[in-house]
Amino acid sequence: MSMGTCNPFALSQDSKRLRNTRQTAMRLAFPLPRNPLLRALLLAAGGLMLIGLLFFGLIAGLAVVAFGALVLLVRRLLPRKSARPGDGDVIDGEFRVVDPPPRARIG
Repeated sequence: MSMGTCNPFALSQDSKRLRNTRQTAMRLAFPLPRNPLLRALLLAAGGLMLIGLLFFGLIAGLAVVAFGALVLLVRRLLPRKSARPGDGDVIDGEFRVVDPPPRARIG
C-alpha cells in the first residue's frame, strides 16, 4: 500500500509507532501486580496516601488561615505606637516651590 492512499483510516508505520509511544507514555510508571490481592492492597495503600495528603493539606491550610486571623486580631487590639508624640494635624517637612517648565507655543 502506498502512502498516497485515499483510505483515511490507513495508518503509516510512523503514525502507528507514534500512537504506541503515546499509549505507553500514558501508562503508570510501574506495572500493577497480577495477583488480585496484591493489586487491591497496592491500590488501597495509594488511596490511603492520597487521603492522607489531602487531610494534611487541609490541616495546613486551616493553620495558615488561623494564624492570619490571629495576627489581624492582635494588630487591631494592641495600641499602635506613634513614632513621635505631637500634634496629629501638623505635617512637618521642608518644601521648595518649583516653577513649571515653559510650554511650547503653537501658532
